[in-house]
Amino acid sequence: MSNNISRRDFLKGAAVGAASIGIMGLTGCGTAQNNGTPTEDKTSNDTSSSNIPESLTLEEFKDSSVELEAITTFAGEVTADIVVVGAGAAGVPAAVTAAEAGSSVVVLQKQSTVVSQGNCGSGLIRDQSDTDGLLRYVQQTNSLCNWRADPELLKAYVMNSGEAVNWVYDRARLNGTSAEKPNDKGLFAYLDTSQDFTGVWTDKRYSEFDYGTAKAHMYAPWMGPKPNNIGTFLGYVLDEAA
Repeated sequence: MSNNISRRDFLKGAAVGAASIGIMGLTGCGTAQNNGTPTEDKTSNDTSSSNIPESLTLEEFKDSSVELEAITTFAGEVTADIVVVGAGAAGVPAAVTAAEAGSSVVVLQKQSTVVSQGNCGSGLIRDQSDTDGLLRYVQQTNSLCNWRADPELLKAYVMNSGEAVNWVYDRARLNGTSAEKPNDKGLFAYLDTSQDFTGVWTDKRYSEFDYGTAKAHMYAPWMGPKPNNIGTFLGYVLDEAA
């Protein structure tokens, strides 16, 4: 994939069949590359102020890569059932799930690879928890922000996060939680910080919460080895699905 794709040339020809995934990069405003023939960039420095959003001025766009004029030229077209914008922690699972369901999918990504930062993805495992524990986890989490969060959204996370993280780990073919069991690309879960929230739980800093006899189990493996991170694993998941 080219790292020098113009904003007016981000749609390059690609055959995307049923239940397959294509990734196209949008990596800045460099010279267009389209089978060796640059695409003409008709952007003018004399951009009409009529396209400037209200409350902004033309001067504010002087050194910006934002294009105010309508994009009227492109290098090619791709037809797909679903277009996913962004290849990150949300976009990759969305694209792969759609492909597994039989849809043709295109992923548009502004960089040349999947990007998702961090090394740990965690979720509540429902079959290792009890209902009271999961609801208390919602209460504890909301208490950390002075009850400003929507409890229904927190509940949705608690009830679905375990399934979501296991979906990623399963498709990344993680065979265990140690460096002794890497997948076929040498990636592995090198640390397991999973834990039970039960009794009087504390993070030993500023948070303490009484779960009583209830229990909520958090699954929290760390992925590596560094500098590989969650983005590396999601890229592997996407490659496997393509």
